[in-house]
Amino acid sequence: MRAYLQISGLVFGVVALLHVARLLLGWPAQIAGWDVPVWLSWLAFAAAGVLSFWAFRPVGQARPAVHWRKTPGTRDKDQHGGMDVRNGFAGSVGNTPLIRHARQCAETGCW
Repeated sequence: MRAYLQISGLVFGVVALLHVARLLLGWPAQIAGWDVPVWLSWLAFAAAGVLSFWAFRPVGQARPAVHWRKTPGTRDKDQHGGMDVRNGFAGSVGNTPLIRHARQCAETGCW
């Protein structure tokens, strides 16, 4: 997720800079024969700048990944391909791990 945010922030930042360059240098823009007015670059600059800011903001605030905690009734992490698996809904609040449904797993033979 961190790499995605950095790349998105970079792309939106470059788009914002290109709109500033268009504003300062008076570059013409045309889309399918329609001349894009210069004032539209002000809006595009603002939108791209805000999106770039929003993309980079969580990168600086990123917290380290939550490490797997073995709870009673779960198997070792290595048996599940390194995925974080929790038992039931209460063990997953605040995170997005896989949830082990005991009855369905017993019926189907999944781990």
